[in-house]
Amino acid sequence: MATSTRLITKAEYADLNDPPGGRLQLHHGEIVFVPFPKGPRTRTQDNLVDQLKPRARGRGKVIMELPFCPMPEHEVWAADVGFVTREQWDASVEDD
Repeated sequence: MATSTRLITKAEYADLNDPPGGRLQLHHGEIVFVPFPKGPRTRTQDNLVDQLKPRARGRGKVIMELPFCPMPEHEVWAADVGFVTREQWDASVEDD
């Protein structure tokens, strides 16, 4: 199996399609396959979202499987459950 000797960029990552059974994420410039969560984890995420949404009301959004970029160029991850302030949500670009 061939290995990459260079870091993959966010732009290159954006051109990739997710394979069956999961999603691709970009961790430290390397493509990582992350399988879809199984039942118990999905239930836990959903319960957490249900508990956090009333607390976030008026301040922002609570979202399951929230994509984010912890570093600008070589990172694209997804948080199991994330919170985004209203200002961040309004300023976000839909296709990024």
